[in-house]
Amino acid sequence: MLGTAHGELCAALHRDAFPEPEQWTAEAFTGLLSMPGVAGWVYTNHSGPTGLLLVRHCMDEAEILTVAVLPAFRRKGVARALIEGSLTFLRGQGVTSLFLEVSVNNSPASALYLALGFEECGIRRSYYPDGSDARVMRHDLHSAIR
Repeated sequence: MLGTAHGELCAALHRDAFPEPEQWTAEAFTGLLSMPGVAGWVYTNHSGPTGLLLVRHCMDEAEILTVAVLPAFRRKGVARALIEGSLTFLRGQGVTSLFLEVSVNNSPASALYLALGFEECGIRRSYYPDGSDARVMRHDLHSAIR
């Protein structure tokens, strides 16, 4: 699990995974990772770190703060592994609902979330720096793991 010492690593992965307006700084990651209820993981393979996921949980609800996968490793199971691991962790914390936002323009991510059992529950208009909307999705952690 990630801690405050991993801020630079998280920022480097995020920088390589997202366009500039959406990149988070090392300071932002360090601050988040110092907050109660925030947990994160890095996915590593033979090439080194290839993805990361951060969640924040409070009582029985949680939110995925970010999922970042390096472009060369997308659609290779990295995000799925990170999300499935977070679901297991969050169930152990007593979480029953997990939320996330995903760009309406990000069809591959939306398809993955649907395959993992997330359902659309709302839209956030002009949520992203480019003005695109976010699809709000929810996962009932009492449902079976897919």
